[in-house]
Amino acid sequence: GYFSYVNDGFGKVVEKEQELLEEIKILVKNKFCISDEYKNRVERFFQYNDNKNCERTFDAIMRMK
Repeated sequence: GYFSYVNDGFGKVVEKEQELLEEIKILVKNKFCISDEYKNRVERFFQYNDNKNCERTFDAIMRMK
C-alpha cells in the first residue's frame, strides 16, 4: 500500500537539522505528548493497542501446527 510520511505519518516531517532540533525541543517541552492530529493517525493505523502482541503472535504460531 501507499504511505506518505507527510500525510499519514505519526509526527511532523522535517528535512533540515535545525528543524529537527526545534521539533525535539517542542516534544520535550510537551512531555512527548503528540497532538490530536497525530494521535488520530496512530489510532486509525494500528488495529490493536492493548499490550497483547506477544499473545497474538504466539496464538498465530500455534494455529500453524
